[in-house]
Amino acid sequence: MRKFSIALVLILLLAVSASALDLNIETVDEGSVQGYHSSLAIDHDGNPHISFIGESHQSLKYACFDGNEWTVETVFESFDSIEDTSIALNSAGLPRIAFTNKCNYPDTYIMYASFNGSTWDIASVDQGNYSSGRDISLAIDSSGDPAIAYILQNTSDSYYTLKYAQMVNGSWVPDTVHADDYMATSCSLVFSSAGVPYICYAYRNQGVELDYFWLDNEDTWQQESVDPEALYPGGFTASMALDSNDRPHFVYNENNAGLLKYSYPYGDVHAAIVTEPWNYGYSSIAVDGNGNVNVAYCGYDGSGSGLKYALYDGESWDITVADSSENSGSYLALALDQAGQPCISYHDHDSQAFDLKYASKNSESWDIQTVPPAGASRGQYPDMELDSQREPHMVYMNNNDRAIRYASKNGEEWNISDLASFEELPLGNYFRSPSLVMGEGDIPHVSFASNDVLTYVVRSADVWEFETVSPDLDTQECDLILDGFGRPHISFTAYDYGLPSNSVMSPSASLGRDLFYGTKEGTDWSVEKIDDGEIYKSRIALDVEGSPSVCYFDNIADELRYAARVEGSWDIAIVSSDVYVYALSMTDDESGIPHVAFVARNEGLVNNSLEDSGTIISSSGLFYGTLYGDQWIIEKIDDIDSGYGARQVSIVLDSYGNPHITYGTGTTELQVGDVETPEDKIELKYGWFDGDSWNTAIVTEDYLGGFAMYTSLALDENDLSHLAYFTGTGVNYATLVPSDGDARTGGGGCNVGTFPSAFGLLMVPLLYLLRR
Repeated sequence: MRKFSIALVLILLLAVSASALDLNIETVDEGSVQGYHSSLAIDHDGNPHISFIGESHQSLKYACFDGNEWTVETVFESFDSIEDTSIALNSAGLPRIAFTNKCNYPDTYIMYASFNGSTWDIASVDQGNYSSGRDISLAIDSSGDPAIAYILQNTSDSYYTLKYAQMVNGSWVPDTVHADDYMATSCSLVFSSAGVPYICYAYRNQGVELDYFWLDNEDTWQQESVDPEALYPGGFTASMALDSNDRPHFVYNENNAGLLKYSYPYGDVHAAIVTEPWNYGYSSIAVDGNGNVNVAYCGYDGSGSGLKYALYDGESWDITVADSSENSGSYLALALDQAGQPCISYHDHDSQAFDLKYASKNSESWDIQTVPPAGASRGQYPDMELDSQREPHMVYMNNNDRAIRYASKNGEEWNISDLASFEELPLGNYFRSPSLVMGEGDIPHVSFASNDVLTYVVRSADVWEFETVSPDLDTQECDLILDGFGRPHISFTAYDYGLPSNSVMSPSASLGRDLFYGTKEGTDWSVEKIDDGEIYKSRIALDVEGSPSVCYFDNIADELRYAARVEGSWDIAIVSSDVYVYALSMTDDESGIPHVAFVARNEGLVNNSLEDSGTIISSSGLFYGTLYGDQWIIEKIDDIDSGYGARQVSIVLDSYGNPHITYGTGTTELQVGDVETPEDKIELKYGWFDGDSWNTAIVTEDYLGGFAMYTSLALDENDLSHLAYFTGTGVNYATLVPSDGDARTGGGGCNVGTFPSAFGLLMVPLLYLLRR
């Protein structure tokens, strides 16, 4: 029950069966953040197989190309972080992948995934301290059994050990190759034609070394230096390959001289490939059947930057550019096809697209493919509205802040375009805080900050018309609403250059991040200041008479505030004190009473809790507030594991004045000894008031970083829910639709149902109960 006295009239007219409601989720704009730590293997047909990290280190992915198209699948999802991968194919061409999974701080697991033709089997190989598995290398021996070389950080003293694990009779048997190293950065494993394992290892002990090891006939590890005269600083990388005579060749980074070097100890060859300072430590080596050395590397060497390819015929190096994109070539892997032609998988973050690419040499030219999905992550800060036909419209941002996209649905089709973009301009241009309202005639109105300038946009005859609202203020955030006459009203935060230089505000607010209000009269914009401080998360609403009010967070005072414009001036009240607000949303009901939802942690609390009207409220959660008379009544609706994980919440009222809220739960930090389970996924949640109490339920969940951090909710005229949310890489649209027709019958009715079990949900999403 609520802790304050409100007269409630509860009317229950109809209950709909659980099978009458369906949740439909559509991918609007997928986006991608992938390609880190790729590893490449070529099968007997010349087709590439790639293991790599996707979704900002949250998933292990596998891609293969059949000559016509790419097939990409997720092998494993991690709540924390996947740090490295290595792939090999068995004699049947089935992929095996070794990878590093950091799921239990401070523990890190060395993992192995094998594909049996239909499913992936996942096993744990070894466990070490947090920096374990910073480099990992998988190979298949002559018997078809997998083996892994990896760097393990000791749990007792944090020193490093080079380990070698081999599968014997279905079980992993670890062996120590070299121990008690102060620092270790890379390792590389290959088998000779006789099945002898060779490992290249870069480490620091009393000195800094690059050595290689092999196992002799007595199962004893032998050790040799790659380049006795080289000085190897910490942080260098190395790659090894064997030629047809089982002799090792190495490529490595000698950063103290700024060189990319090649060594062939058997021939006493130690030569620089790049003779000018080289900035990046990504390289890979392979030797063809003719003894020619192939090297792929990334970096700036005085002749340009991008992905480079070097071929050594025993006398000289022939260096060419495989991909001239300025930021391409990191996290690369090189392999040779059956004809000895080079193939390279690599990461491309040119213009911050974050794509996995594959380059193969065709005669004298390079064929370059992008492994799907492609493009930068997108979908942050979605703002969604429904038009008169209940069709959704939304605006959202690319995660590199370089574009604002507009998506609208017409029947079954989504139409997506860039509303505004800086993609063709130099880095440094950016957008912030798009806000969307559908006006009369289903015309979209949008406001956003463009390079710190507040911009207002209206779409007319499929053309966006732009206006500058505040050219003299550096706008940071904004929120847009239209009144009954279609006039725009905007609340926004901006830096005020009139702030004295001796201000006591925090450094980030040294210019005064103040709160402003702008409205348009005729063709002119008028702007006025509402409040001083370090203001964030401003949200605007209009009462029944069209007067504006703004809710916002002042980071200096640790206060959530509410400002209402009364007779030309602003009355400011405190909604909640001693809080840090991560996300905020506000709406007014038909009587002009404001309702707010916010995610916050409480500041300055004893034992991380506060006592409010006899109710213990923990320090982080989703809160709901409404104004009764001149008093704000605040309730805690739900605990949230990480307030930072909810940067945008959305509140709307149904036709009976009951609030509905969407929000994300953020990241759960696993404790030492915990085991990661599907229950640890980040949740997109839905909260609603049923006229008597608050209810919460899970809509959907995932491991991806940032999942459900940004949400936007709308209810149609039947009080059916429509929501947009950030998936971690893209934006999705979800609808709650009755499967047997209109579930709402009769005024004040109540629809009770559950989502299908396939979505892991148990909720009563739509309840039609009178509040008053």
